[in-house]
Order: sequence, then structure tokens, then C-alpha cells
Amino acid sequence: MFRLSFYPLFGSYWVVFGLALAIGVLLLSIQPSGERVPRGGRTCLMVLRFIAFLLLLFGMLRPTLIYTKSQRLASTLPILLDQSESMSRPDELGGNTRFQTAKEALLQAVPQLKRLQSQAEIKVFAFDASLVPLEIRDGLISNLPEFPKGKETALGAVLDTVRQNSSGKRVLGTILLSDGTQRTRPPRDLLPQDAATRLRDAGIPLYSIPLGQATGTPDVQDIAVNDIQANDRVFVKNEFLVSGSLRIAGYRNKPVPVQLFFEDEAGTMQRVAETEVRSREDGQIIPFRFSYIPPKAGYFKYTVIVPPQEKELIETNNQQSSFVRVIDGGLAVLFIQGERNMEQGHLMRSLNASPDIRVDYRPIRVGKIMVGGAKGESFQTRLERFTRERPSWVDNVFKAGEYHVYILDDLDAKAFKPEELQALADRVREGAGLIMLGGYHAFAAGGYAETPLADISPVELRNIDRQPLDIPIRQDIHWSSTIPIPILLTPEGRRHYVLRLIMNPEKNAELWANLPPLLGANRFDKLKPGASLLAVGPENQKILISQLFGFGRVLAFAGDSTYRWSLAGFVEEHKRFWRQVVLWLAKMESIMEGDCWITTDQVRLLPGETEKFQIFLQSPDGNILRNFTATATVTKPDGNQEQVALVDEDGTPTGSFRSTDVAGDYTIQVEVSHESLPTDSPTRQATARFMVYDRNLELDSPVAYPQLLRNISELTGGHSATPEQLGSLLDELIKKSEELVEKRETKQSLFDSWGLLLAFTIILCLEWFLRKFWGLV
Repeated sequence: MFRLSFYPLFGSYWVVFGLALAIGVLLLSIQPSGERVPRGGRTCLMVLRFIAFLLLLFGMLRPTLIYTKSQRLASTLPILLDQSESMSRPDELGGNTRFQTAKEALLQAVPQLKRLQSQAEIKVFAFDASLVPLEIRDGLISNLPEFPKGKETALGAVLDTVRQNSSGKRVLGTILLSDGTQRTRPPRDLLPQDAATRLRDAGIPLYSIPLGQATGTPDVQDIAVNDIQANDRVFVKNEFLVSGSLRIAGYRNKPVPVQLFFEDEAGTMQRVAETEVRSREDGQIIPFRFSYIPPKAGYFKYTVIVPPQEKELIETNNQQSSFVRVIDGGLAVLFIQGERNMEQGHLMRSLNASPDIRVDYRPIRVGKIMVGGAKGESFQTRLERFTRERPSWVDNVFKAGEYHVYILDDLDAKAFKPEELQALADRVREGAGLIMLGGYHAFAAGGYAETPLADISPVELRNIDRQPLDIPIRQDIHWSSTIPIPILLTPEGRRHYVLRLIMNPEKNAELWANLPPLLGANRFDKLKPGASLLAVGPENQKILISQLFGFGRVLAFAGDSTYRWSLAGFVEEHKRFWRQVVLWLAKMESIMEGDCWITTDQVRLLPGETEKFQIFLQSPDGNILRNFTATATVTKPDGNQEQVALVDEDGTPTGSFRSTDVAGDYTIQVEVSHESLPTDSPTRQATARFMVYDRNLELDSPVAYPQLLRNISELTGGHSATPEQLGSLLDELIKKSEELVEKRETKQSLFDSWGLLLAFTIILCLEWFLRKFWGLV
């Protein structure tokens, strides 16, 4: 399409008109004269001048020719073919494998691929853990793999690589032929959903061709032990619980045996429990649960095994193992509560989550009994009635050897006889632990300043702070519940075992600062000599204080609202804090952890993965020691040993073991020394175990996930199609390619051309020549 536009000099037609008029008048006013001018000469000269005038006017109007050109835009189409081993599953129509079906679909689409290849750049890749380029000519992919042999499917990472490689290009879309299951390891474990979000943001639609069945079939049967959960520590002769789940495909309504094996002292795996499960539908997840009582202390391996079943596709996924540390001894806690509050329920749940801790809960509702009663009944009468009606178990509750730890929660001293509190003080002096929790009837407010517990309390208890049961609550001995009190760790608290929710000191202090604050607390006046202030509030409120008394340990905790941690989602932190409170009070933190211990990043590794571990050492008072000397050796499955170089990370020796090519059990052995250790025992040792398992990632869970492919396709603006619809999908993309036409408007100026200048010059020269020839100049 052509059109002519004018861009007049100085952007104004009036200026051009004025100049043209002036020039025209000038040309008309200068008439040629002379007798030698032949007939018609004047007319010829005027015509030449008029032509020159028109050329000049044409130039001043600055005419421009505008026309539009249509040009097909360059585009590209990546095609991705899954060549991982799971594509060898024969669950397509006619018993074909997923890979065979994908290849047949590409072969049938050769005409469309050939046509599209003439319009756009087609790039074909096979992929597993990474992309492998394939060659395509005239729509035919010439070097397709014969069999899928990839050991991983890094679906998310592959899609993201395609996005990065397509940066700056116009992409018609991405075609993905896969079974939709991601099976890979870090660092290639980007989620397909995250990769799809990035494709959407880049404007690249994904078109998926799902392959395979989402459930097991009679021809393809498999059982996998999905996961196992158990505590990593348990006391000797205490119940050790192991739970987990199986994924059962192809064995509908058939009994499947599940067995628990436990390592004995000789290192031999012994079957100690067995159960039987049934699935009602293919691909169903079935839970299981085992209970076993370890008879001996030590560090043992346990394994959940499903014996190989008839016609089972893969057997390497029929078992999972881990390790448990069996510890001598046991731990009994007596929790005595006064007035009911929200703290009690959450605290009990957290302690009961530890199977190695037995908690006996005993409530004594002192306030209800002593404030209630008949109208006009005196306080002394109510007190005498409470003494008579008091629960009988209180009489012998503080007998020696019954409990390792005592918890007193918001309980007035009137609940006990003086000799009973003296017995409790004696138990602490002999080695038991005691923690008193905050409340309106705790510490001095509960009348303990006049009892034997005043001697063992880490804080000074004063008679003037008594809260009698028969008068309203005093506000001057409590921090108001309307003002939140965040828990801040003191320098000593940062090192203390009780407050160590995370090993890294900086991150641990940050976690404590992020926990929901306490709502109110008891006011403490002075600390006893030798007491340690572990935690405070923002206005230096004393929150947690520890003290050693005789052979026992005592904690004073001013708060009663740590339940808010659980409500805010910090459930594990709540469990760990109260578990460590009990272990420290019972002086069992070193029994549970050892004076020296090892933490590992993983218990189960795949071949080639790196095991990172850290070594910790603590002092007798439970503080973590830093900057100590350590050596580490790893014993491999074949019995060979390898020394591991250690690096210092914030004062903690840290090692990385990379020689994990062989499947089997590995043992880390460390030896540490520190100047604070006794001269007669200057070193400590610790052991940890981990395993390398040779499982087939691709066939452990061989079912397909077509719904995932549909979801991520729709997320990007694309859609899914069956293998038979691949040709139709390519027709759709061909049409889309044909619509990728760019219309460009081209401007060609006519006024600044050499032709116009040459014509104007020739006319002027001819006019001058004629005038010269006729003797007019």
C-alpha cells in the first residue's frame, strides 16, 4: 500500500505558500527583453522558469512516499522428549512402552514438523538429568535413542534451561513428551511448578503430551516403602515405635507382608515384628506401624522390608533403613498443677511426644476448694476441709527414687504439708530436678517464702509478695498480661543446653526473638548467689533462672504462656524446649547426646552424594564448647577407613565426606580434646552412622503423573494433548507461526534526491544558456 505525504518547510504550508508567491512575483516581474530574442523565445524562457519554480515548490513541500511491507518473524519451537528409564514402562495401548508411543507420535507428525520447520526453527532435545540435542531434517528426527536409559528426570531444571536458552528469542511454545514424574537430586531439583511459573512470566506456553498410566496395572506391579518415621533415641526396655507407609500398585485386595528387622549386638539383622496390609485400589498409600522394645543399649540399625512379591517390577524400593541410639536408664516426670490453664495441655502434648519420657499428671485445685464452700464458712474452716479432702496420692508423692523431675505449675504452697515440701527439697538435694512455672499462686505469691523450697529457689522469695487465696489478685507482683514480653537470651543463655533450639548460636538467638512473646510473668526481685540468669525480657524482666542445689538442678520460669508458640506454628520448637528442660533437670542431656556428639545432614544418601557433619562438645553444666581440637575418620562398607579434613565453622569442626560411591553402611568416628576436660580423661569420642542406598530413582515410583503435566501446561497458557493429537497440535502452531507477521512502514523522501537537484540545475543552466545565446546577458 502506497501513499504520498508532505512535510512542508518549517512545518507550515503558509510559509511555503508565502515563499512561492514571492518567488512567482519575482519571476514574472523580470521579463526578458531585447530585439534579438526570436519568436517564442520569451515563452520558452518563462516555461523554463515556471518548471524551475515548480521543482523548487516541490522541494519546499518535502514530499515523502510511504509504503508498508509485511515480513514473517523468526521464531523457535523446542521439543523435549523424556529419555529417563521410567519411560520404559509398558503401560501404553497395545503394551507399548511410553518411549515407543512417544517415538511413534513424532514419526506420525513428520509432515507437520517438515512444514513447520520451513517457517520456524525447531530444536529437539532428549532429556533426563540434562538436555541432549537431537538432529531434525525435513521433519524427521534422525538420532533418537533406541531405549530410554536416563537415571534421573530433572523435569523442572530442564524446562528452566529451555527458558534460559530461549532468552531474547520469539518462542512459539515448548512441546514436552514425558510421563510427568520428577525424579532427581539436588541441585537439579527445581520444582516443575516453579519452572512453569517462570515460563509463564517469559511468555512461553507449554504444550505437554502425557505418557503412561497414573495407576498400577495387572501387567505392571510394584510395592515401595515410601518413608519411615521413628525417634532417633529411646531408652532400654522402652517402647520403640516405627511407622511409615507403602505405595502399592497392581496388588489390589492381596495380602502384603511388612516386616521390621532390628540389628543385634553382633551386627546381624533379626526380624522382630511383622504385619500384613491390603490395598483396595491401585496406587493406594497404606500406613503401617511397628512396636519393639530394645533389650540392650547401643547404636543400632533397623529396616522395614516388604518381601519381593510375584511379578514385581522393581525390588530395590521394597525396604528402608535408619538408625536409633538405645540408651540406658529411663526418665519419669511428675507434673503437679494448681489452677487449670492453657499452658498445661500444650506442655503435656510436647512432653508426651517423647516416648522416652513418662509424665504423670496430677492436678490439685487448691483455689476451687479453698474459696468455695458454704456461705459464711471461714477461711480456716475451708483450709481444714481441704486438708481432709486433699487427694491421697499427695501423701507419698515425693518418695525417694520415684521421679527424676518435678514440675510445679501455679500451685499454692497450702496444697502441701511442710514435711512434704521438705521431702521435695531433699529429693532435689539428692539429684532430682525441679522447675517452678509462673502463675498467680507460684513462687513468693504462692507462699513458698515460708517453706523449704525457698532455700532451693534460684530467686529470692519474700513474704511481702504473698498472694493470699481469699483476696483479689495483686497486680504489683506480676508483669501485666496486656504487655507482651519477648524472650531474649543472655550471654550465658546463648550457651545453655536448655535454650539451644538450633545449634548455630546466632540463628538460635534470632529464633528466640521470633517466637511469640509471653503474656505476663511473675516479677522476680533478686537472684540467689550462684544462680544464672538465662533469659530476660526487653525491660530486663527476669524470665528464666537456673541454679544447682546439692546434686540437683532447679529452674525458675516466670512465664506460663509458651502455649502461644504452638498456636503460632512453632510446634517443634515448643517440643524441643520442654524436652530439653526436662533432660537438663534430670542431668540426662549428656546421656541423651553424650558429652560429644555428631550431627549429620542426612542418614540416607544416594551414591555420589556428600555427607556433611558437625562435631559438638559440651561442658558438664550443659554449655556448648567452641574451638576444640577434633579428628574424624569414616569407615566404609568394605572396612577401609578414610580420614576426613575438618574445617572450622563458627568454632564448630565441620566435615564433608564425598567418597560415597559404594552402597552400604558407613560409620563416622571422632575424637576431640579441649582444655576444660579433666587431665585423667582429656579426650572424648563419638560415633554416628549413615547409609548409602542404591535405589533406582526412575523405577522406585514408576507411575505417571499426567495431572501434573496438565496443571503446569495450563499455568503457562498452553494445554495438554494425547500422543495421537500431536499432529493437530503442530497444525495449531503452524497457524500461529503464519500469524507471526510484522508490518513495517517505510518512508522514502522525494525532495532530497539527486534527481530533483539535477533537474533543477539543468533547467536553470538551460535558461541561462538561452539568455546568453540570445544576448540577454
